[in-house]
Amino acid sequence: MYAPYLLVALGGSMGAVARYASVLITQAVWGIRFPYGTLLVNCLGSFMAGFFLTFFVGRFNAGEYWRLFFITGFLGAYTTFSSF
Repeated sequence: MYAPYLLVALGGSMGAVARYASVLITQAVWGIRFPYGTLLVNCLGSFMAGFFLTFFVGRFNAGEYWRLFFITGFLGAYTTFSSF
């Protein structure tokens, strides 16, 4: 009953931390004059969403729980987490 909510929450927390770490690493490498971290995270996240949906869901018929965890939770937070 609560499994979908927990999967989205777990994936979202992991995605938020991954975004924060990615942006910090990108800023350390390329500086902060242009938001390279945001550009990189959004492009990479969009690519991963398309790849995951096409390959794993389309070809291997991944279950609903994987989509909730990875697409909705992890990639949702990874690509649109903007409160920091």
